[in-house]
Amino acid sequence: MSDGNRSKRDQTIAAIFGAIALLGLLFVAYALGDISGKQEGRGIEAAAYHEAYAKQQAADACSVASSASMFECVYDAVEAAQESQRSEQDLDAQQGMHFWAVCMVLVGILQTLVAGAALYFLKADLAQNRLSAERQLRAYVSVEPSGVNEEEEGLHRFPYNIVNQGQTPAYDLAVFGDIVVIGGDPRQFNPAEDGRLGEAEASTDITLGPGHSQWNFAYQEAELFEPFMEAIRDKEAAIVHYGFVQYRDAFGRTQRTCFAFYHWGDDLTDADSKRCRFGNYAT
Repeated sequence: MSDGNRSKRDQTIAAIFGAIALLGLLFVAYALGDISGKQEGRGIEAAAYHEAYAKQQAADACSVASSASMFECVYDAVEAAQESQRSEQDLDAQQGMHFWAVCMVLVGILQTLVAGAALYFLKADLAQNRLSAERQLRAYVSVEPSGVNEEEEGLHRFPYNIVNQGQTPAYDLAVFGDIVVIGGDPRQFNPAEDGRLGEAEASTDITLGPGHSQWNFAYQEAELFEPFMEAIRDKEAAIVHYGFVQYRDAFGRTQRTCFAFYHWGDDLTDADSKRCRFGNYAT
């Protein structure tokens, strides 16, 4: 996934989380208002009920009382009614506090979820920004062919130039390669299918600075090519030099540049050295 697509995806998911959080807050606010209104209505109804209840209880309890004890009877009846009202109000207050506590817990959970989602996307963005910065600053190694040199002490020499085109050094530089002769169209040579070079590891102390280059040479016995030289000159066969350069970038990541060149023609010069269609890529 490209940086642009990843950014669009993150923005979409963030918008969805934001909408869910907003809907959740609106729902909680609506529920709080609705229940608060209902509690206030019940309080008004309860006050009216207890007032009527107190009057009725005083009338019923004191209807047969003497005039001397009438005041005390009414006082006791009203006090009993008020005590009942206070008990109910205490119960309503406890229920209200319980409701508010539950609402606060729900709001806290919602805030935690939103904060967690925001932290996740922030961490993803930071990681993506770090990766983008690494890609801009890391080493990028390229390999350029330079033909085939004349026979020297029974060997053919294959020079190639390794260049660091990045912004930081390439550390622990190591080269692995192989040379073969093939017939037919050398452009179709695929190291992954036709090559003999497997996975390899090596540890070196070679460092290639940014903007620097290093000439390397591969050698092969001349007798390997002698039976095929006429076909190579006629471009009916070709010498293929393939392999990879492995190195460690400034951020500690192991990188690899693969190469595959073919050489044919009369003089096997730079102009006769081309890249195969497959096997030329870099990590």
